[in-house]
Amino acid sequence: MVRRILTVLAVSLAARASSGAAQEPATGDGDIICHPENAVDCYHKIFQATHEFKPVRPGQDIPSGLHVRLNIYTGEKEAKINVPSEHDPALAGLSVENAVITVDSEPQEPAGEHIRPDAPAYEAVGKIKEAVGPEALQFSNSLALLGKRKGVDAAGLDGALDKLEELSHDLYYGLKISQDLPALSSLFCLMNDGHLASSKAVAASEAPRAILAARTISAAVQNNPPALKAVEVHWPALLKTKCTRDGSGHSPLGRLVFSIIQPDQEPRAAGRESSLARAKLSAIKGLIKSARIRQDFLEKGGMREVLRVLLVKDSLFAEAQVKAANLVTDTFLDENMGATLGLWPAKAPAHVATCDRESPDLSDGCWRLWIEGIAEDNKFDSTHWSVELLQMLKSRLGPGSEAQGRRTENDEL
Repeated sequence: MVRRILTVLAVSLAARASSGAAQEPATGDGDIICHPENAVDCYHKIFQATHEFKPVRPGQDIPSGLHVRLNIYTGEKEAKINVPSEHDPALAGLSVENAVITVDSEPQEPAGEHIRPDAPAYEAVGKIKEAVGPEALQFSNSLALLGKRKGVDAAGLDGALDKLEELSHDLYYGLKISQDLPALSSLFCLMNDGHLASSKAVAASEAPRAILAARTISAAVQNNPPALKAVEVHWPALLKTKCTRDGSGHSPLGRLVFSIIQPDQEPRAAGRESSLARAKLSAIKGLIKSARIRQDFLEKGGMREVLRVLLVKDSLFAEAQVKAANLVTDTFLDENMGATLGLWPAKAPAHVATCDRESPDLSDGCWRLWIEGIAEDNKFDSTHWSVELLQMLKSRLGPGSEAQGRRTENDEL
């Protein structure tokens, strides 16, 4: 019988017998498989091997010790009795790429990972490539200028801020900004300076210094773990930095670092103030991915600052309020977004009488009541940020929170 020669990828799934002799499979099994649509098309459940390759039919069991290959033209497995010394003429002349690949019939257990005890910790971001060229020189000059803080003219400061904000999205530049304590201190002071004016060199359409500084910090630490780690290392020194406030006086950065809007600016909230709030919220959200900085944020009243943004009654603050709500859910309430549960809110809901509407109590215990009021004011807007935030707050506070929060001022405190 003349064999039809096929160019095939032959995959040997057979384990050779230790004696080297081919073993004939048993043919005494009487189990039969019939095609569901053709009762006449029946075959043995156990593949009946011969010395010629035959297709393996659906559902057939292949006895061990056979020579099995895959026909790349038909996609079918083919098998025959294994003869160790036999060479398949169909493979003659094939290039190395099409040669026979021999594998063990039994699946191999994956080798365990061998890691040296003194091996460095794995860093997901990998090695950050150092930047070179004219752009790197501009960056270096801008970083040095910003780090001086004193004796820098307004136009030079604005130019340096523009360049750093532009490059801070790059992993390398973001890391370098975060490692430079003088420049980093200047950025934090500028971000928290109530004076928003920029030099005439900055066009009216461009962001003022405080916004540029906040955007630079946000971009530097965003998706850049080494940069965030560098900020964390400098954090104690940053909090002790003395910043000029509104062009006069000095305040430690520790008292300003998480402020978002000024109390006296809330009634006259404008688009520029809203833009600064958005930029600060983005920076703070990136910073508090660090457990150390997040703890400081909670201890220094950071959540009060966020709530103050949510309570502003000005349509220009709508986008800033969405960012504020996302900061709360993504950081503390929504585990699917990477939140660390159990950190906040730490206190049980307060009574209505405690949360004075005229002189708002911004403590953790009043959050649910304030957000509930905002949700009520926007009850016809199912997409309003307060809907999801209130739902998550109630979920975290537990079933008893709603009843306690609805007590009246006449209830015993």
